[in-house]
Amino acid sequence: MQTLMRTLSLALLLAFAVPAQAELFKCRNAEGKIVYSDQRCPNADDAKPKAEAPPKPAAGGLSPDQRQRVENLEVTTRSPGANDDQKWAARLEINAIRSGLESRLTPDERAKRDGMVTDLGGADQKKRREAMQELRWFYNR
Repeated sequence: MQTLMRTLSLALLLAFAVPAQAELFKCRNAEGKIVYSDQRCPNADDAKPKAEAPPKPAAGGLSPDQRQRVENLEVTTRSPGANDDQKWAARLEINAIRSGLESRLTPDERAKRDGMVTDLGGADQKKRREAMQELRWFYNR
């Protein structure tokens, strides 16, 4: 149940954060838990920008290879054989492609991303959870 709530919370966060053109702040609440907000933390010392506005898509739209990659990733998001982490990773990558972030990745960064995506398909839940956290950081740095 707790995992479901975290997943739903993350879904809502991503749904509203991706199209936003504002900074995202990582703060600690009164209980010491980390929360994310588009507003500065009440304690200004805790306010640390997490991510800047996503880059604008490249002029002229997507290349044919990028369009094909997005189509393949969209199939993954609807696939009954894909787990929730794989579907989220596909959505993150689609957003990165459309925003132009993907085209700025180095070959080493792409290889690292591919390794994380591979880990998401494994049976080890701890490894999947760690890979998903790392992948979220990777795209939101």
